[in-house]
Amino acid sequence: FFFSSRRRHTRFLPVSWARRCVQETGYLHGNPELRLALNEDLVVGKDNQVGLGAVVLDDCNFHECVNFSEFVLNRTLKIKPPDGEFTVMNYRITSDFQAPFRIFPYIDEASNYKLELLLKVRASYPKDITASHLVIKFQIPRQSSSCHNELIKGAPNQQVDYNENTKTVEWQIKKVTGGSELTLKTKITLLSNVNSYAARKEIGPIRATFEVPMYNVSNLQIKFLRIEKQEKAKDHQRWIRYISQSSSCLLYTSDAADDLLCVDLGGRRIIKKK
Repeated sequence: FFFSSRRRHTRFLPVSWARRCVQETGYLHGNPELRLALNEDLVVGKDNQVGLGAVVLDDCNFHECVNFSEFVLNRTLKIKPPDGEFTVMNYRITSDFQAPFRIFPYIDEASNYKLELLLKVRASYPKDITASHLVIKFQIPRQSSSCHNELIKGAPNQQVDYNENTKTVEWQIKKVTGGSELTLKTKITLLSNVNSYAARKEIGPIRATFEVPMYNVSNLQIKFLRIEKQEKAKDHQRWIRYISQSSSCLLYTSDAADDLLCVDLGGRRIIKKK
């Protein structure tokens, strides 16, 4: 994710961190050994020398059924798979990458007891790709007397709910086409004795979850997946699918961060500058 803001009092800290995995699901008779090949230009470790266009992983680890003796030489893995689904490889990247969404939040003080949050979400992936189940959640100040949400008139596949008990807004978008931009305006009315500057710090954090089929953030590629010793009489079906998902992404305004020594954003710690 990349987050920014141009309006007074509010900016969101950037996040450039992602954890990914290679998963396998198989039901092969006798569990024959498999061979899986990744990018030849794959580099593990940011301190290593990197060529132009190389895919850089900060670190990685493998399932116990994986033999990675040839991984350093030619980026190939030998797998003795168990039945069902399992994670072949976990890896982490913190270098620059094209995140699926960019979120732009703006907070304005309409009056001493009214705040307006304008949230813009831009899909940065290609137009021929469609994300599904994008859900954005955030909290408003605890001492709010009312909350009114507005979507663009005629916005398809979108729904906004407000939970009065938890002071939480949930924005649900069923489908998001690449290159599109979505907008939500949240109008917050505070209790008369509440300071709007202090209340502004209570907006957020913003939580975002989504699923983007056929979109690969890390550029890690599977060159081939094959059975080492296959019986000639059998023809097994195989397919490779790329998908980008978020399991947890937290975003804090700089106003809220001012009250903390540091802020934890989805695994990356941003140290507050003195």
